[in-house]
Amino acid sequence: MKNLTKAFRERCPHISWGGDEPQDLVCGGHAPRMLAMVFGLFLVAGPGIFATPIRYTFSGTVSGSVGSTNFTNASVNIVAVGDTTTVTVGSGTYCDNVTSVALEAGGSALLLIGTFSVFDNTGGGNAGIRTGACGAAGSDWFRVTNSLFNSYNLATAVGPVSVTPSFTDTTVSVSTTSGNLNLTGQNLATFQASTTQADISMGLILPHSGGYAYVNNGPNSYGSPQTFIDASHPSEADGQINTATIHWGLGSCSGAFKLKVLHPDGPFGSWTVTSERGPFDAAPGYVTVALSPSAAVLKGDIIALTQLGSAGCGGVLFTPNTGSDVTIIAGGVDPAVGAFLSSSTITEGAVKPGETMGVRAGASGTYLSGILAGAGSTAGANNSFFRTGLQLTNPENGTIAGKLVFHPAGTSGTSNDPSLAYSLNPGQTTSYGDIISQMGQSGLGSLDVIVTLGTRPVAAAHVFNDQGAAGTDGFFEDLMPLSQAMSPPQSATLQIPDLSKYRVNIGVRTLADGATILVSLFNADGSQVPLVSSQQPLLTKTYQPAYFEQVGVAAFLGATPPSAGSINITVTSGHAVVYASTTDNVTNDSSVRFAGKD
Repeated sequence: MKNLTKAFRERCPHISWGGDEPQDLVCGGHAPRMLAMVFGLFLVAGPGIFATPIRYTFSGTVSGSVGSTNFTNASVNIVAVGDTTTVTVGSGTYCDNVTSVALEAGGSALLLIGTFSVFDNTGGGNAGIRTGACGAAGSDWFRVTNSLFNSYNLATAVGPVSVTPSFTDTTVSVSTTSGNLNLTGQNLATFQASTTQADISMGLILPHSGGYAYVNNGPNSYGSPQTFIDASHPSEADGQINTATIHWGLGSCSGAFKLKVLHPDGPFGSWTVTSERGPFDAAPGYVTVALSPSAAVLKGDIIALTQLGSAGCGGVLFTPNTGSDVTIIAGGVDPAVGAFLSSSTITEGAVKPGETMGVRAGASGTYLSGILAGAGSTAGANNSFFRTGLQLTNPENGTIAGKLVFHPAGTSGTSNDPSLAYSLNPGQTTSYGDIISQMGQSGLGSLDVIVTLGTRPVAAAHVFNDQGAAGTDGFFEDLMPLSQAMSPPQSATLQIPDLSKYRVNIGVRTLADGATILVSLFNADGSQVPLVSSQQPLLTKTYQPAYFEQVGVAAFLGATPPSAGSINITVTSGHAVVYASTTDNVTNDSSVRFAGKD
């Protein structure tokens, strides 16, 4: 691999193409940073059309080989993603063409290359996966039986139900980019179909107070075409994307860019292209495009944009970011579906730390841009009453709009939870003295900031104890980007104050993939405190997607916490925001500390 951590070459002090360059577009430099992305192995299936996704999951054990590696009785989920609206039926057999088939095992996913379909033979009472499309030539890869399949139509959620393996075609060899996959036997034991999909998003558009573009064939071009890879804002869950917004600058032209979905395919920047849409036309400002057909994405997939036009066409805008965002450039490359992007296709110096590409994609034109992990309007202990004030400011020179969604504590949030729309003109600020009560709600929860037009607002919340004429006590809470949530195998420590003087609550908010965390407790002297009835040192806590809770520290731990001790939090799966809220028992003054955000 070329030296991807080398600081990229000097840029021009100012860029100008065709006299259309806005004055806020300047060149800039950034310190080098090693990109270290370690993902499970992902392999490719082709793109397809689906409007209402359904996931067919066969679970159990399989034996066989992939490439030169043999496996026996490996525990797997075989997951096929289809569409409830395109199921066909003929001669008593229901069939659904699927957009992907994945063999999930050990935290990674092996995706199959080729065309596949899921079938339900009502006459034989069996279902399975076959090679080839519905109605076309192919072979049954495997089948399982259950009385459910005497009438099931592949278009509704069912299960999980127990199944019995009935057939495996050991002569079928399925292609993957790691070699051919052959099953010599299967003992699949359960089947489930799910139509539930998280409200996913990929990429990020930041407020563009200053930035730059890499224009094709210009002074800072890496060769035409140029493919830009957002390495920092993956999909948090499986699902589909059907719309995208691009922040474009400098020029207009037709057929300016394509959008691509990439599967991470190993460490240090290797990917496989799983779908592509476009070319699309571009003009300065926010360009919103429909992705038709919608593109299937798996958790961990990332978004890329390929610029096709000349220098006068302009380019996607980048925003300098002091956070950990990384963009990677593959110069002179327009990779097709199925293409593998490895170190040989990445231009030297083209790892761009601190640069956020102005592209986002999601479903239904809404984008979760950040969360206020804890918000509420509720009575507390010692005659306190806590409220959440909120200010939103538009930093852009165009209108921005979206909605605030309140997810009550103790349940997984949904897009149907209480919401309040916002729309802000350039430079406008709007304030809510008690945002939760102004939404007609009460109690504790978390608040999502959803973008439907433009970029996200600058947002800050004031969580305070309302003392009426005596004023307020509390703290300010910034909007947290999704990229700042804790993820595996991140660990962090939260300190416990003197519990004779303070009361402590622990808050947890998960993202679209839920989370599992390990909790350990320590005395002030460093000795470990058992947490569960079996006196084990670690407590495992599992949370559903978009879930929020804020509970007392003793309830969170299931044990009496020591004064001046500490809590260690380790995320083992999913993503979570974890915090400790500390309140003075006398004054009711409060503060908050987020785990892992020193």
